[in-house]
Amino acid sequence: MRVVKGTSLVLASPTFVASDEETPTNATGTPTCSVTSADGSALAAAVVTQSDAGDLGNYQAAITTTHTAQLDRLAIVWTATVGGQTQIYRVAIEVVTARLAAIAQVRAMPGIQTTHSTATIRRVIGRLEDQCEEACGQAFSPRYERETFVGCGRDLFITRWLYPRTVRSVSFDATAQTVGNFTAEAAGIRADGRFTNAAAVVVEYEHGADSPRSDLTDQFLEAVVAEVLASVSKVKATTTTQLADGQGTYTYATTRNREHPTGHPGLDAVLRDIGLRPPGVARPSSSKP
Repeated sequence: MRVVKGTSLVLASPTFVASDEETPTNATGTPTCSVTSADGSALAAAVVTQSDAGDLGNYQAAITTTHTAQLDRLAIVWTATVGGQTQIYRVAIEVVTARLAAIAQVRAMPGIQTTHSTATIRRVIGRLEDQCEEACGQAFSPRYERETFVGCGRDLFITRWLYPRTVRSVSFDATAQTVGNFTAEAAGIRADGRFTNAAAVVVEYEHGADSPRSDLTDQFLEAVVAEVLASVSKVKATTTTQLADGQGTYTYATTRNREHPTGHPGLDAVLRDIGLRPPGVARPSSSKP
């Protein structure tokens, strides 16, 4: 799940159940919801309330602007006692600068009804964002990453993602290094000197374009709407129907593959123009979007 930096979120809990692992059951007392930053530092616990008096086993937590003050990857841990047994659920939330589409934008599109749940819209946006970014090896607005690697003695660490923007922290075998000795470059993080041969080099950095291209956001929104509508109709979102004069109706679907990472032709065309990640290569050779 992703949330925009500096915003708040009402986070629904997983459903707590009885010992049969099926029957929704309220916890003894109020569950707790801890929040931990990617660097391991504990943030203030989220305030938990029950979703509804009659909604057994379901709670909600207030993720505040304090939790989302910086780009981060938050570890959320729900803990409750149900029927004398402790139940623990873990959820990950990534704090990002922007989304390729907002829920309100999707709701304003033709065909989207109140019966299309917010949860479904949020899930579709998140899945397509992941597919687009993985396909191109880059984020389309600033994001956070934390990588660990074995020191190689060279001066350049090739990051998982293209276009690092800011180096947040570097440590060699748990010893913090001076951030000013490291520079973000298009291909990775460069050291002023060399990366040590330490067993564990941990680099925290922010990466991605300033903002996404307009043709990307336009095609992305259309793809999201198609998938949300398909979630109700059960007709595959990438299905196309073509009527040929006197020859019947032909229906076909675009299969996801390396050249069609999402299965939506318009969106995939934009991603190919930006530059797809070549097979077997950690990052693509492309121009910055």
